[in-house]
Amino acid sequence: MNNLCQTRNKQGLGALRIAGVVLGAVMALWVFSATASAEPYIALREGYKCSQCHFNKTGGGKRNDFANTYVQTRLANSVMQWQPQEAERVETAVSNIYHGRLNDFFSVGADMRFMYSHNEIPGVEKAETNMGTESALMYFQMDMVPDKASLYTDQTMKAAANTREFFMLFDSLPFSSYFKVGKFFLASGFRLQDDFAFVRSVPNFTYGNPDDGMELGIEPGPFSFQLWQTSKNAKGGIVGQYVSRNWRAGVSMNRDTTNDSEKKDVKNVFGGYHIGRFTWLLEKDMIQLQNVKNEKLKDQEAALIETNFMITKGHNLKYSYEWFDENLDKGGDNVTRVSLVYEPFVNQFLQVRVGNRDYTGQSNNALENRSYVFLELHGIFY
Repeated sequence: MNNLCQTRNKQGLGALRIAGVVLGAVMALWVFSATASAEPYIALREGYKCSQCHFNKTGGGKRNDFANTYVQTRLANSVMQWQPQEAERVETAVSNIYHGRLNDFFSVGADMRFMYSHNEIPGVEKAETNMGTESALMYFQMDMVPDKASLYTDQTMKAAANTREFFMLFDSLPFSSYFKVGKFFLASGFRLQDDFAFVRSVPNFTYGNPDDGMELGIEPGPFSFQLWQTSKNAKGGIVGQYVSRNWRAGVSMNRDTTNDSEKKDVKNVFGGYHIGRFTWLLEKDMIQLQNVKNEKLKDQEAALIETNFMITKGHNLKYSYEWFDENLDKGGDNVTRVSLVYEPFVNQFLQVRVGNRDYTGQSNNALENRSYVFLELHGIFY
């Protein structure tokens, strides 16, 4: 145990030194920073639903025209100019706003993340360092009848092309409803950017796990409801939430019968609150695994508490505390993860994220006690 503590102390000092170097580099970008991140805390801070900014009504993927204009104007202290300032005085000049629209019926977008990470594991003398493209995405949207009938695809371009989403969306239906059919991200709780967050990875509601099916949504006033079902009835779920200007609360329930030997029932509650420069997100997932006879195998729990502090426009400091209990009927199998991430935007198209994450778990499991520092360059092209 003493050796483990000494190892972790050395790793912690190393991580701090690396974080200091990386943070210093990022601070040099301060004067150029412009906007804030399109994550759930932004929607909560502004009192928006996911559908306010994303083509996919439950979040993720291509941003819509509102988000495009919002990020480049309201959130930006300054933007990267592509035409002379004096041209703005000419009535026929093209707007500085990049919109990705080829014409009234076709639009495109892109998203790229380049990551440097330094991972330290107890008992491993040499730290693991990686650098490369974490994700590269292209978005294509075809509006057969603008704002009413559209075809959309979200393609992964890293290594080999792979379809994350491909669906038809029928919008502006009666009672503020919509209908979606095809391959899409499944709705449950907050659509966090980090797929490794326990509340996303444990129930397996990640960007890497879309499915074919259909979804019916209705969003009257401050309410938002979604009912979805995948093909072959393997998965199904319902999400409901109330969204106000400074707070929101929601619940979701779903069942996964993809595995022939067991069933997974997931129930969660999620919500948040915003005041001044602070925005809080909370989510708790209750997962029950059952055998084919509907007999309980074990109960699990995953939770997230996230605090976001807006240092100034375009500069967010995120602190999150998470925990995962592998089996509520047993002790000693808890894992926690603490993260501190600084997120400035260089301009309306480039975000920098630098942070440190520390895991703490069972002493005999090195991976559950790892620590790593990362630097991410995130290119956003709507």
